[in-house]
Amino acid sequence: MPYDQLDRLIRLKELIEEKLPPPQGGENSSSLLHLPIMDSKNSKSQVAAYAHIAFMQELVTFGKDMERFVLQAKHGRIKKENLTNRLVEYQEMKAKTELYWELLGMPQEEILKSLTELEEKARTLIQTATFVNQKQLKKSNVE
Repeated sequence: MPYDQLDRLIRLKELIEEKLPPPQGGENSSSLLHLPIMDSKNSKSQVAAYAHIAFMQELVTFGKDMERFVLQAKHGRIKKENLTNRLVEYQEMKAKTELYWELLGMPQEEILKSLTELEEKARTLIQTATFVNQKQLKKSNVE
């Protein structure tokens, strides 16, 4: 329904949800849900832009986490499990990025490049860092 017909849509919603008689012995549980048309070029580009912003914000968090991992690795206080879990998260985000690109045309190059860089850093740490196990970590926190 065109946006200039919004008042009619609101009246229809009220009619369905508030004035429609309930079934015999029951109550009116009817509702009208309004969803924007996702096939319109404008709607897709808006959703793609917001999704891109959200992905970039998540990358900032991943980047800060990686800085923390690097610092912890210098002090021998890093767990391999944390890095391998993070690699899985990077792969999941890559898959999600590609899906958003396919469905919405969301720009993906910058996101994929950043994820690849984070993966390389994580793999380098996995190969070069000295890891602690949970017992060692607890012991060093007590001392």
